Amino acid sequence: MLDTHDEFHSFCAALGFVEVNWALFEQNIDHWVSIIFGSLGGRAISWEIPRPFSAKAKFLRRSFNKIPLLHAYTNDATMILQRADALAQTRNDLMHGVVTHIRPIRGEYRLSKIDYEKERHVYREVVFAIRAFPKLAQDLVDLGTDAAHLGLKLLALEARLRRAGPHR
Repeated sequence: MLDTHDEFHSFCAALGFVEVNWALFEQNIDHWVSIIFGSLGGRAISWEIPRPFSAKAKFLRRSFNKIPLLHAYTNDATMILQRADALAQTRNDLMHGVVTHIRPIRGEYRLSKIDYEKERHVYREVVFAIRAFPKLAQDLVDLGTDAAHLGLKLLALEARLRRAGPHR
């Protein structure tokens, strides 16, 4: 059995794994946005390139629904974004929460998280069960992989359009 120090280091490593894999996923989303905004008609959806994840997700949903060139990819994009929405809250809680105990309690770590409301801050406890990590890890890896695959399809679409020239 690991001692407390090793368990806490393992938990910290798990948090790092979550952040690294979320960053890989979100960089793929940035590529989608860049391709769509720059080459596939996204400027008709938004006059400026979106930056926060929530704005990128909104821009992408609108783009895949409104730009005819993208309709063939709408189902894949929608499924990826829905999965990302489901993971975003967990990722946000883990990355912005403060660990309140370095020892797990019945296999769970506790974090204190501040949520920002319009006129006040609300503190809440976030509980992360160690046993939930393998599924979270696999979900993040799958999300990043699927986002990369769709990104390659969008890149290929962009290349085909460039080769076709301005008279498409």
